[in-house]
Amino acid sequence: MACMLKSWFRNLRMKKYSSKRPTGLLPLRDIRTALALLDGTEPDCLRYSDRIEAFMQEYGIAVSFIFLDLRKIGKNTEVYACGREVMNRADIDWLGIPKGIAKWRKKSALLKPETDLFISFIGSDDYTSRFISSAVSAGFKIGVSAYQGNPFDLVITDGGDDCPSGLPENDSMKKSDACGNVPDTPAKIEAICNFLKQII
Repeated sequence: MACMLKSWFRNLRMKKYSSKRPTGLLPLRDIRTALALLDGTEPDCLRYSDRIEAFMQEYGIAVSFIFLDLRKIGKNTEVYACGREVMNRADIDWLGIPKGIAKWRKKSALLKPETDLFISFIGSDDYTSRFISSAVSAGFKIGVSAYQGNPFDLVITDGGDDCPSGLPENDSMKKSDACGNVPDTPAKIEAICNFLKQII
């Protein structure tokens, strides 16, 4: 019963705070700002952010990052995204939603009110990342996990044949083009960078 209630509240909040901004593929020349959501539990997450930042700077794009780390942090827990913008357990409520959601959009250090490009490198099994991906106001959204009702215009997945029917589709992109067989985070970063260069 508690699980069903939690799921019901989550669905209500997701619907309420989902961005209403239309999205679609943007050419690289039209992208001036970007926001990337990275898994702060990955030991190489800072190296990944450096690679993304180098690519964005090459094209004059200002990029900011959120590192999601929802682990219970103990004295023996190694924190990989130290000194960066980390969203941890203290920053979310019992539903997995960032606290103070009404003020959340105004915190420019955490999440800009609007951005041209949003990229999530976190899988669909994490509700908080799904919520952020849906709520952030971006003109072009890229994800690495295909799930029913996802907000992404482009999805780079681990298995090309596992692309669900609920993916967005438009004249520029068919579902068959949206899913690729890309196994790990560095490869996904390169795949996204290469794709962006093709639509310059």
